[in-house]
Amino acid sequence: MMSSRERRSGVVTNEQLIEVEEFASYFFTIEEVSKITGITDTTSRAFKDAYDKGKLKSEAELRKAIIQTAKDGSSPAQTMAYKMLEKLDRTQY
Repeated sequence: MMSSRERRSGVVTNEQLIEVEEFASYFFTIEEVSKITGITDTTSRAFKDAYDKGKLKSEAELRKAIIQTAKDGSSPAQTMAYKMLEKLDRTQY
């Protein structure tokens, strides 16, 4: 937990950044993560990097599951995988 000194100084600890990453991985919004962690400066590079990392890690896990399910023959998963591929192709050009 954050000490009162850290709270007053606005210093974001490594422990808090780990929390930011974790809560972002559950797809909480930046505002919600701020309220949960008590971090008010959500514009710092460290906060944004931790938030993006958490969100992207979960997205990667979901994509992996979708692709595996698609390979196993799930028609809805195949459609989702194809849409992910189309989106990727469009952003590459």
